[in-house]
Amino acid sequence: MMEDTESMIISTDVTFDTCTGLGAAGVKAINVDREVLATAYRRFQSNSVREVELNAIDVGLTLAYTKDYKNIRVEGDFKDAMDAVKYITKKILLGKVSPFLMRSYV
Repeated sequence: MMEDTESMIISTDVTFDTCTGLGAAGVKAINVDREVLATAYRRFQSNSVREVELNAIDVGLTLAYTKDYKNIRVEGDFKDAMDAVKYITKKILLGKVSPFLMRSYV
């Protein structure tokens, strides 16, 4: 359980239109008491819902980075994306890959 003041939960949700390839992601950063700390959204041209879900996580991590939060938990409803986050986090912690640089959106 996260307790320090620099902790946040990144919660993502997306929508995707398979006909047009348009997707959108909503992200909220909340503390352990479920109080909203920050929000963000982004629209995407995409090929799949998986791509939109991963982009949503990227938006959430960028939000956390800009707010200088260090202890982050990602929540989402797409198993493939959550598994990818767990996999890369485990590899980073084991020192098998280097942490990636965050990308800023303009």
